[in-house]
Amino acid sequence: MKYCHNCKLMVEPQKDYDTTTLLILLLCCGIWPGLIYYGVKKKTCPMCTSTHWGIKPQEEIKTQEEIQPQIPQKEIHFCPQCGSSISGKFCEECGYEFK
Repeated sequence: MKYCHNCKLMVEPQKDYDTTTLLILLLCCGIWPGLIYYGVKKKTCPMCTSTHWGIKPQEEIKTQEEIQPQIPQKEIHFCPQCGSSISGKFCEECGYEFK
């Protein structure tokens, strides 16, 4: 696998040779020109047919909060006397009033 700078992808390079040219060289000129043609042809990117290979750039290291941002939680308060959840400053279960 190689990194293609044009596509910005990791791809498997392939030899994209013209079958017709290879057959004509093999039939008319013999086996050596055909083998030389096949050997000289460079491997290219299957996506964009370029030969612009390189090293994949390092990705930035992201913190856990950047990957999964924390969802703000609604504050839940509990009554100190009965333990039930309350909203506001008054407990509906036991009647306790917060100051």
